[in-house]
Amino acid sequence: MGKCSLCGRFLLSNSNCYGLFCLKKMCLYTGMDDIKNLIMENSLNNNIQKITNKEKLNKLQKQQLTNRYLTFKMLSEIDIDYYKEIAKSVEKDIEKINNKTKVTEIPSNNIITLKEAYEIYKLYNRYKKFKQEADIIMSEQRFEELQNLAWDTVIFAYSSYYNRKPHLSTLLQHIQCAFWHAIIWGADNVMGLNCGAKFLHHSLNDNPEDKYITKGEIVEKIKNDAKFKKKIKEIIKEYGNKNMFNTLNKEHLNYSSKDLFFALNNTNINVKGKKKNNKWKLDITITDVYDFTDFKEIAEYYSGDVLIALLGSALNNAAMLSDSFNVINKYNITIKFTLEV
Repeated sequence: MGKCSLCGRFLLSNSNCYGLFCLKKMCLYTGMDDIKNLIMENSLNNNIQKITNKEKLNKLQKQQLTNRYLTFKMLSEIDIDYYKEIAKSVEKDIEKINNKTKVTEIPSNNIITLKEAYEIYKLYNRYKKFKQEADIIMSEQRFEELQNLAWDTVIFAYSSYYNRKPHLSTLLQHIQCAFWHAIIWGADNVMGLNCGAKFLHHSLNDNPEDKYITKGEIVEKIKNDAKFKKKIKEIIKEYGNKNMFNTLNKEHLNYSSKDLFFALNNTNINVKGKKKNNKWKLDITITDVYDFTDFKEIAEYYSGDVLIALLGSALNNAAMLSDSFNVINKYNITIKFTLEV
């Protein structure tokens, strides 16, 4: 009893490579129709032998040629460099197959099977559909549909079933990136979380550089944040009994602003103060590690926004998996500025 080369199910006979349903599917894929029985597997093999200009192959060689041809054809439709390179190695094997070839002389069989190529092909087409639908939804600003679409993507991009399969890892990285780009778009265009969107986008880079910020939108938002202002008052009250002080990174700070909460969370704040003419000049350093560990708290802090269900329920678990796939990458953030109070 053998297994179907496409779906992996057991077959009643060792003489065939496909069950009838899979055979019909592959025949249609190669332009053949009206497949009625398993005998027509020979027709599929002969058709591919003709397409590839091969002659005088025995049954096993024809079966191997069909297997490698279908694998190559599917991988060729995947617009991802990693799979294109695998497709090239399969193509080289197809060129080498002749009436003297043995199965052991086809090295790409050890790189990728037809079943794996088919799984990649199906998942990639689902990814393409998501991308196409997301682009339309974003262009037409149908925000509620974007939320549902992104959640559907989470279900398959982060499922344990797919994540157990190494041959899907590169494709899952692309799908997860597409998911996070949808989140970035929603955060920036729907929720107005401009700084948070920029920081998340930066984390999608390979080995993102640490951020060192001394001016700009995020600095101004920090200066105007209610929790920041309250923290500064508390620090001056605690440390300001002399004309100079240094908090020595003992203080922690979260934020009232949704944007700051999305961009920064549980930051360390160091304040060096110097009093002159009854005013404090403060040198402020805020540091954080961008790592998503507390994103589940967003749902607890905020409600009622268009994408909040997505952010609250999906981000925490999704970010942990994306971190393991090196889709989301950690980096350090340092923000320095002066303030007079």
